[in-house]
Amino acid sequence: MQYPKHLIIPRYTTNTGYRQCLRQIFKMNTENYPALIQQLEEELGDDFDKETRDEIEYDEESAGLMMQYIRNCTKTLPIFHRLYEMAAARFLSRDHEIGVAILYAYEYLPLFHKCLCIFFNNENALTEETQEYKDLVEMLN
Repeated sequence: MQYPKHLIIPRYTTNTGYRQCLRQIFKMNTENYPALIQQLEEELGDDFDKETRDEIEYDEESAGLMMQYIRNCTKTLPIFHRLYEMAAARFLSRDHEIGVAILYAYEYLPLFHKCLCIFFNNENALTEETQEYKDLVEMLN
């Protein structure tokens, strides 16, 4: 597995745009969606609107694998520990797995993705003085 370190995510202004970015970053398998949607529609006896369909089209397995990969690559680095703990604190936790998940939230995703791209392109390039890192820390404060 590799992080999509060359992926430039567009500035999104909608939930749909945000979810599309997540699908690209997590390399979600779009073939998993139709069966799930059909099953839910049959169980609930209703056709989903476009927004609901978009919300359901989420591949948990791909997301989990990518977040675990990120944790494995960064678990020994204090610079990431700080981010994970600050993010987890938003939910009264110190759990780094929760922190990683929170950093993929709507408002944090663009900066967290940039920090990861910097790191995965050159492990020594991301420092506490890197502007994207400083901006993300400021958002988390």
